[in-house]
Amino acid sequence: MVQNVTDSSYATVTQACYINGVFLLVSLVAFQLLVRSPSMRRILAPRLGDEGAAELRRLLGWARMTWEKRGQPRSQNPDAAVLIQFCDFGLKFCLAGTLLDLFLLP
Repeated sequence: MVQNVTDSSYATVTQACYINGVFLLVSLVAFQLLVRSPSMRRILAPRLGDEGAAELRRLLGWARMTWEKRGQPRSQNPDAAVLIQFCDFGLKFCLAGTLLDLFLLP
């Protein structure tokens, strides 16, 4: 016996977006609270250092400081530099795929 099944893929995608958005907000709030502690800052974000403690108190202040430091050269071995470049390429590739997917999904 065949039942009448409706397609709810749009509802499923929107529900997944809501769930992922909530998890993103919870993760950002937890990271913000942890970065405020100087001992945890050395573990979670060692490149931020101790400068700009007032900036870290602001909402997403750590993100602004990290974005400003992204172009500065790092002292690291060549393997680490290649890994970071590969991760940057992967990020750009995933962003392009996401933008393309937004047009193909509906």
